[in-house]
Amino acid sequence: MAIVAQSGEETLRVLLEWFEKNKVTYNEEAIKVVTQQQTQGGSNIVSPNGIGIVAKRALIDEEPLVMIPKCAVISSASSALANIFEDEGLGGSLALCITVMYEMAQGNESPWYGYLQSLPRRADIPLLWDAESLKWLAGTDVGKWVERDEKNVRDDFGVLQTLVADYPSVFVSQNGVRWDDFECFMDTTSLVSSRAFMVDEFRGNSMVPFADIFNHLTSAANVHIESEEAVCLL
Repeated sequence: MAIVAQSGEETLRVLLEWFEKNKVTYNEEAIKVVTQQQTQGGSNIVSPNGIGIVAKRALIDEEPLVMIPKCAVISSASSALANIFEDEGLGGSLALCITVMYEMAQGNESPWYGYLQSLPRRADIPLLWDAESLKWLAGTDVGKWVERDEKNVRDDFGVLQTLVADYPSVFVSQNGVRWDDFECFMDTTSLVSSRAFMVDEFRGNSMVPFADIFNHLTSAANVHIESEEAVCLL
């Protein structure tokens, strides 16, 4: 998606309007969605005007905070590309990455534009660190994982190029998304790998608006998601 210069307040306004339109509700008495300034962290990637959540009071363990209709999540299984994925035998994280890129390419015509415009260009994961930063991982298990993941991502990018060639009218480069650009694919991969939630057996790992603002993938995770028939509860 093309990066448009706008204030954090404007980004937040569009996001909150999208939440309301898509019936994503949260306990406004307990938490508040805010913009947060982030600063440069060494040579790594950071996102200005990021979105965060602060507690307005002490929270109770297992207290429901957010309700997210499943129709609001981005899932490869329920996307506009679902039939193509089924025909081509694609699934998992690659199908979700392609789905997210496809929606970004639709710009403000995407049903998820209000959510997507709030995301950073990329996430700060070791796979995207520069060579100098990666030296600190040399000889470690994490360093080996990065090498393995880079190979897997390049293999996935090769699969994507075949798909684009087979469906040129579907995968059109526009609105800042270039299907033949490995860096663009890496940006989306970083977002999916750091933000996706397991929703249910049908949807699999999906992008869950609002839920991904919380810290949920580290040892310091402060929320968990519960999936019911029609909604995701946090």
